[in-house]
Amino acid sequence: MGNRLQVWNAVELTFEAERETERPYAELAMTVAFVSPSGRRLETVGFWAEGRRWLARFAPDEAGAWRWSSSSADGGLGGKEGAFDVDPYEGEHRLYRHGFIGVHPSGRAFAHADGTPFFWLGDTVWSAPAHATLEEWQRYVAYRGGQGFNVAQINALPQWDASGAPLRLPFERRDDGTYDLTAPNPDYFRTLDVIVAASAAAGLVPAIVALWFNYVPGTNLNWDFEVDRPFVFDPASASRFATFLAARYAAFGAVWLVSGDTDFARPETMPVYDAAAEAIRSASPYPPLLTVHMVGGLSTPELANEKPWLSFHMYQSGHSGKSARTARRQAAADRAYEPARPVLNGEPCYEHIRIGDDGGRTSDRAYVRRVEWASALTGGNAGLAYGAHGLWPWHREGHPYEFPLYGDPLPWETALRLEGGADAVRLKTFLSALPWWALEPRDDATAEPAPVELAAAGTPDGDVAALYVSSPCRLELPIAADRAYEGEWFDPATGRTTAADVGVARRGEGAVLVVEPHAWDGDAALTIRRTEANR
Repeated sequence: MGNRLQVWNAVELTFEAERETERPYAELAMTVAFVSPSGRRLETVGFWAEGRRWLARFAPDEAGAWRWSSSSADGGLGGKEGAFDVDPYEGEHRLYRHGFIGVHPSGRAFAHADGTPFFWLGDTVWSAPAHATLEEWQRYVAYRGGQGFNVAQINALPQWDASGAPLRLPFERRDDGTYDLTAPNPDYFRTLDVIVAASAAAGLVPAIVALWFNYVPGTNLNWDFEVDRPFVFDPASASRFATFLAARYAAFGAVWLVSGDTDFARPETMPVYDAAAEAIRSASPYPPLLTVHMVGGLSTPELANEKPWLSFHMYQSGHSGKSARTARRQAAADRAYEPARPVLNGEPCYEHIRIGDDGGRTSDRAYVRRVEWASALTGGNAGLAYGAHGLWPWHREGHPYEFPLYGDPLPWETALRLEGGADAVRLKTFLSALPWWALEPRDDATAEPAPVELAAAGTPDGDVAALYVSSPCRLELPIAADRAYEGEWFDPATGRTTAADVGVARRGEGAVLVVEPHAWDGDAALTIRRTEANR
């Protein structure tokens, strides 16, 4: 290895198996142990690449001299050793400067390895791994990374309701048309390698769904339309596949959505997901973040909350006219669990999707904002995901789309540039100026006239509050009578700010902060801070 590395950048080691085997993915295994300059020992798993070629990937977290050694029953894979030097990282890339993400000390948010808080702003691009070309993906990550998104939510396997046929398939097909789950397609995963690496390089943490529901038995069996279920994993094959994924992508800081759109309604489902999650934990050199991505309207079920591998709660408020109300209910349910974990809405209502229970209208950016802000200020303050109809199924103009329930999708690159994406970035900007990890929902704010949406959160000490209203109104918020506050309005559609007209009024034995309406039509967010002079 001639080139020196930098911390948190992936190093790749190449091995050649001693013997040919018919199914090396299923028949061989190897591990690689890395010893850090400070003497820590970290272990990862090697993976089959093609033919007799195997690879191992690792992201060193310390500068200095590292050593490694391999173990395997195969003589070509085991018994090898080597060393490499690592330099400190001196650039501005947040993942390399601050490290991969984990859970914040508060238990309610995420943070980089060095403790720097991380507000999750994800984009749902489930279909890209099997449908995007690499040139398209490079354009995508450059645009979203430049906007300020920091997570790309993707499906490791072909998305069943994507636009058009997949460009590539993950497993080899037998003569009878069935898939061989012991024979991954090297071309598919080489392409996924580039997609994941390009995401990380653009500052987008890859959040990878290991097993969407249609690849797992007993899930969503009562849906009104036919779901493509090309192959189904059992616990053993799920464990093997999840190990393969973690070996390939843990070195890029991947976060894991073990399930996708899952309902956990039948007993045969959880053993498959449990096997996958435990395999990811075992194959990862650093403790990985894992969650379940639920079907719309469901919070984390108790049987998932009990799992030691669950790191955070990701709910989906879905694509209906009740999405904001649903988001509130789901966030409250997930926050009520013990132990405390981060909570976020991983799939709010997509922009431009058909809202089936509201006359079939198409969601616009204003409605999407309502759902997003309600999510972030009523308990889902660890982060947020955005989605655009046309982008998530990776639709190309002129391609047929077989799911009229969702409405006609936009071409993916048109959907990429919808203004709702910029609105989501503005929400992140607003909350990033606050200690968002400490915010707790408040239900004591009142408004006149009552807007369609009112959401409020504050820090436990009462020093900071954040509110959202969907239309101009006069707000009242209980406060300690001996404190003074100042406020600032924020326009979620433009980012402009203006000072708020704030006063104090007596209400019985207490006091309330009175805030006059903002000066523009439409929605607004409000920051309330205790003034320095009154501390």
